[in-house]
Amino acid sequence: MGLSTQNSAIPEEIPNRFASFISGSKVQKVTNCHWRNTTIFHSALWQGIISPLGDTSYCQLKDGRCQLADGSLIIWTPKHFDNRQCQYLKVATWEGVVTQQAWMANNVDFALTFASKTPFVVDCNMTLALSEQGYGVRAEQRQKREDKTWSYVSPEQLAAQITAAQVTSRNVTKAVHNAMAFNFCKTLGDLPPSNDHTSSATARAQKMLEEKAITADWVTSDIIEVWPCIPIPDRMIHGRATPKCYNTVPVTLYSQIQLDAFLDPKTEELKSTGEEVECRSLYYRLDSTLHRYDQPNGVHTVVEESAVKEMQDGKKTSLTTSRSEHFVP
Repeated sequence: MGLSTQNSAIPEEIPNRFASFISGSKVQKVTNCHWRNTTIFHSALWQGIISPLGDTSYCQLKDGRCQLADGSLIIWTPKHFDNRQCQYLKVATWEGVVTQQAWMANNVDFALTFASKTPFVVDCNMTLALSEQGYGVRAEQRQKREDKTWSYVSPEQLAAQITAAQVTSRNVTKAVHNAMAFNFCKTLGDLPPSNDHTSSATARAQKMLEEKAITADWVTSDIIEVWPCIPIPDRMIHGRATPKCYNTVPVTLYSQIQLDAFLDPKTEELKSTGEEVECRSLYYRLDSTLHRYDQPNGVHTVVEESAVKEMQDGKKTSLTTSRSEHFVP
C-alpha cells in the first residue's frame, strides 16, 4: 500500500515584450494528486461500501467513486450485480449421515441440527433449509430413479458418536494443556524470582510457551493464569480511524458482519475496548507487514522493513521518524 504522487510541472513559456500587450494575461494551472491502493468492502444486503479510510455510509457501490469528508476521493470499478443478490454463499460439500432432526459429517468434525418445523428461504433461485446453527442446506427435489443402499442411523447412535468425538477432543486438549502447563511451570522455576508484575503476563506467557494463541494474567505474585485464544486470520483485520487516542490500535473485523475492536500491538490480542491515552503513533503487524498508526491524524501506513535496523539486544527501532519512536514487533 505505497503512496504515489503525480509530478506534472507547469510549462514555462516566456513571451516577448509585446505578447502580453496584444493577447492579454494568461493563467496556467496544473493539479497533482497523491494516491494509494486500498480495499473497500461490500455486503449483499445493501448497496453501500465500507472503507478503513473513513465514513462511507453515504457512498453507493454502483457510483464507482465517493468523496470523503476530508476531501479525498475513493475510486473503484463497480460491478453489475443482479437485483436479487445472494445472501448465502456456498461453503463446501460434505458427506454424512442424517436422522430426523440432525446431520453429522462422516469425519464427525461437523454437525447440524434442525428444528421440528425447519424454516426455508429462497435465495438466488435456490431453496435452502436453515439449520439451528445458521447454515443453509440446499433442499434438492428429485425423482427417485433407483433404490439406494443406505442404513438408518438412530438418534441414540448419532448422539453416541458425537459424545465420543467430544470426549476425544477434550482428552487431546487436556493432554496438550497439561504438557504446556508442565513446560511453563518448569520455565518459571528456572527463572530467577522477579518482583516486577507490571509487565504483560500475556507477553511473558507467549514467549515462554512459544505460543501466540493464548492470553494470561497475574493471579498472585508468583502465579500466572493462562487461557487459550481463537486465532483470527490477518486478512479479516483492517485498521480504522477514531476521533480519540488509545493505548491499542483501533481495527475492524470483516467477516459475515462488521465488528470494531482494538489490537494490542505487543501481544496481538483483540479486545472489545481500549484505554484512552495521549495521542502518539503505534506500530503493529498484519500479514507479516509492519504498519504505523498515526493517531493524531488517524492514518494507517506501511513501514518499509528497510527502514528498521536490528539492535544488539534484539529489539528494533525505526530510523524514519523524527521523534525517535521505539517499538518491539
